[in-house]
Amino acid sequence: MLVTCYTCDTISEITELKDNQVAHCPQCSSVLRRNMASQHSIVLASSIASVIFLFTSLFFPFISFKYSSFTNSITLYEAFQVLLQLESAVVAGFIFAIIVGIPFIMLSLYIPIYADGLSRISFANKRRLLKLAKWLEPWAMSEIFIIGVLVSAVKLVSMAEIGFGLGFWSFVGFILCYLIVVSHRCTDTMWRKLMVVDCDGQLVTHNRGIDEGLKYCEMCQYSSYGDHCPRCLTKLSLRKKDSLQRVLAWSLTALILYIPANLLPIMHTWSFGNDEPSTIIGGVLLLWNLGSYPIAMIIFIASIVIPLLKLLALFMLCFYASKNNDREDCMKYSKLYHIVEIIGKWSMIDVFVVVLLVTLVQLGTPISILPGSGVLFFACVVISSMLAASSFDPRLIWDRIRE
Repeated sequence: MLVTCYTCDTISEITELKDNQVAHCPQCSSVLRRNMASQHSIVLASSIASVIFLFTSLFFPFISFKYSSFTNSITLYEAFQVLLQLESAVVAGFIFAIIVGIPFIMLSLYIPIYADGLSRISFANKRRLLKLAKWLEPWAMSEIFIIGVLVSAVKLVSMAEIGFGLGFWSFVGFILCYLIVVSHRCTDTMWRKLMVVDCDGQLVTHNRGIDEGLKYCEMCQYSSYGDHCPRCLTKLSLRKKDSLQRVLAWSLTALILYIPANLLPIMHTWSFGNDEPSTIIGGVLLLWNLGSYPIAMIIFIASIVIPLLKLLALFMLCFYASKNNDREDCMKYSKLYHIVEIIGKWSMIDVFVVVLLVTLVQLGTPISILPGSGVLFFACVVISSMLAASSFDPRLIWDRIRE
């Protein structure tokens, strides 16, 4: 079977892999295919366990807050209701989608796929379901949310007594099982369970897909010569259309939004009738002054440093994709792209922290916390930077390699 590397576009020929075998690209060492031992049973069992843990975490006490004679315990489901009552429907819907809705839809698709439960469904509908799972995958952020919970607890522990309930530990169990699913499931394997198609052609050593007209499908990881993928019917092209222009547009959008995201208050703390607005950097300084140095560093790196470094890296990638590079430079910039792709969504930690503080500390008097306008701007910064990273085509770096 012929496959093209998504990172450098090198054509390779792969035979059937044995258990725990991984096929790497001979040019850039990217993973082309992998075959985990007992993959089907592990993904199926972990998906079922994840769904059970997720539902348990929604309706059992998640975290409790005790301040003087005031006590408040809340479930995740009640937290979303509080946001709706505070007229933050957009924030509530977005948070619910990325930490509960999207992971649940993905797991609900993995269970019947790996249990061979889609036999009575038409291939067209199977194709749609797998495409949906692929589209949703980058937007699942449950593992980031749990870090936000811990940061929120540290922020409140200096002024109140914090406790974790069954819902919290169920959510931790959900995260662990979900990470097992993500690390073991394989996009190509899922598609091959529904339809086996091999791309046959004459292999020319060290040729690239763009030279042979062999196109890579990002949706199902299949390589073919046609204009549409024969396995998932996605429209194919040798390179992403207007890749650099779209990267620059989304990056500039994120950079512009970054200014009000840091200047406007991300939350308002009402204490005995007095409003104390807090920006992101203000929250970092407060944690530092309280002696919570590790948490202050986490927030500073995730909310201040990472967004700026990611945008800088994207601008650098666009620059180097338009100039000639040697193989070592191409390897270096490809690794930079993969790092940018991974770390981008971790900047969402501060948004989760604000949401948790808002929903938990709703005691009316003597203290309460409300979301500020900076939350929406910061969420838009993270989303724009993620769209910028997904628009970049790493094969452009290798197109101008100096032989």
